[in-house]
Amino acid sequence: MKKELLQIIEAEINNSKLKEDVMIYAEELIDFYEKNRSNSKEKFKQTLDKYNFETMDKFSEYSEYPSVTLFHGSGSLEFWPVLDYEGGVTGRDEEIGVIITEPTCWLDESKYEEPLQDEAVEWNWGLKDKIVFVWFATIWQEIKGYDYGI
Repeated sequence: MKKELLQIIEAEINNSKLKEDVMIYAEELIDFYEKNRSNSKEKFKQTLDKYNFETMDKFSEYSEYPSVTLFHGSGSLEFWPVLDYEGGVTGRDEEIGVIITEPTCWLDESKYEEPLQDEAVEWNWGLKDKIVFVWFATIWQEIKGYDYGI
């Protein structure tokens, strides 16, 4: 996954003056997520074992069609499992806990002048979003999340 993602990012950033810093940042982000893959994969699997079509009857008191959502706060990419009852979200599942914490690395936007600073901000947040969701998708495939029916 790492090699392919870095190739895509490198093609996207192409001739930017930020290329070297963005590539280092992208690699740090990927490494952060991969270092946490095993633990997060287990928590994601626990979530699906706990909340699936066979077990959802005991959770369906609020709605006929509950779903599991990986919740994160505004401006944060720390993910928790919650139940979503057609828009009404329960509290975090403390039993399972955080599936993945906020990454500890950042692209230092302050070292750039405008307009490069704006571009750095876009890369900082854009890469965080893209990489975490690709990472989650690969875990979903590995644990065959599609077999759980929720």
